[in-house]
Amino acid sequence: MGIIFVYSIRMRKYLIALLLLVGFSLNAQNAKSFQRDYADAKDKLHEGKYEEAMQLFDALSVENEDNPFYVHAHYYYGMAALKSGKLLDANFKLAQIESKYPTWDMMEEVYYLRSIVSFENGEYNKAFSFIKKIEDRSILKEIRNEKLFYLTKIEDINKLIELQNNYPEDKEIAEVLAARLNKPTLGVKNKVLLEYLIQDFELKPSDYPHARVKRSQKKEVYRVAVLLPFNLPEGEKINDYLTSRNFGRNKKYYEIFKGIQLAVDSLKKQGVKIELLAYDTRRDTARVKEILLLPEFKNIDLIIGPVLEPTTKMVAAYAENMQVNMVNPINEIGYLFSGYEHAYFTLPSGKVLAEGIYQFTKNNFLGSSVTIVHGSQKVDSIAALHYKKLLQKDSLKNDTIRMVGVDLTNVRNVVTSLAKSNMSNISHI
Repeated sequence: MGIIFVYSIRMRKYLIALLLLVGFSLNAQNAKSFQRDYADAKDKLHEGKYEEAMQLFDALSVENEDNPFYVHAHYYYGMAALKSGKLLDANFKLAQIESKYPTWDMMEEVYYLRSIVSFENGEYNKAFSFIKKIEDRSILKEIRNEKLFYLTKIEDINKLIELQNNYPEDKEIAEVLAARLNKPTLGVKNKVLLEYLIQDFELKPSDYPHARVKRSQKKEVYRVAVLLPFNLPEGEKINDYLTSRNFGRNKKYYEIFKGIQLAVDSLKKQGVKIELLAYDTRRDTARVKEILLLPEFKNIDLIIGPVLEPTTKMVAAYAENMQVNMVNPINEIGYLFSGYEHAYFTLPSGKVLAEGIYQFTKNNFLGSSVTIVHGSQKVDSIAALHYKKLLQKDSLKNDTIRMVGVDLTNVRNVVTSLAKSNMSNISHI
């Protein structure tokens, strides 16, 4: 029995050794098979046979201990899909690398491909967010031409200005925007922007002949006119009346004027002398016309106010003709003056507000269902409708966007209106 036992042990050792040899042989064969398929897939990619390459790379992208090419297969699948125009497939595979293998040594090449996919989709902000992650100079040099190619395809100059605001250090955006701004019909605001781009990015001034802006003249004293509806009692002076506490519904205008006075005092300490001239518009266009015809008004350097729409229109036209800047300090009516070069508004228009909200929600929690709550004022409706249009560009169907008009001054009314709405599956309000 002892001999038989020893024999069994030996046989078992031989069997284990044989199995190990077979296993090593199979692993070697598998490794060669993966290597052969990988080389074949790359050949198909270089030959422009993108569909066949995608199939081979897709099979190779499955993790296997004998397959050293699975991460590379994700990358080249994304490249093949991009070249064949299958942007969703490309983005999906490349995004998998970023989520599953974030420390891969070719991540900057992945960001490069993802930026091209985003450019192709018209998602310029997303494309530049990937480019910002790239530090390799050779890749950045290569991507310069790609950026110029896609940026020159943008027809809306406001889109270029938005990109320049979001990525103020990007030279390619600056170059394309400067070239687009270089027109003889360029307004004052855009001329100032063009000059800034030329100086900040050291562009060749002779290439931009329309950048010359009429320079402000330095003065010993600057004259600033303030046009607000103080509604003063007859015979009262504004400075005397400021000590009174009986401002009524005009209190906010006195507070604005007091703030302007504080600013003037602060500038005076810095050596800037300002002569402040206050005028009571009385909410009357006839009164405003009288003010504009005063001899002293011809030498005004800046106009603050008025605030109401009818009087603002009159003063904006005057400012445009006299090339004097006018600032409306409180009203959201900038959308009425889009063609004016000398009219400025401290509060954003409904359209600008909607675009700002859209960029924030898109980058944070944009989902498949949205409720837009808006007030009854015109500016609220404009903002809400523009926001809805921006959402629809992201392929959100009309039935997933709910518009709820409410009285925003009544909190209980807002809550009641929302309670009556279907709040299920809403990504944000």
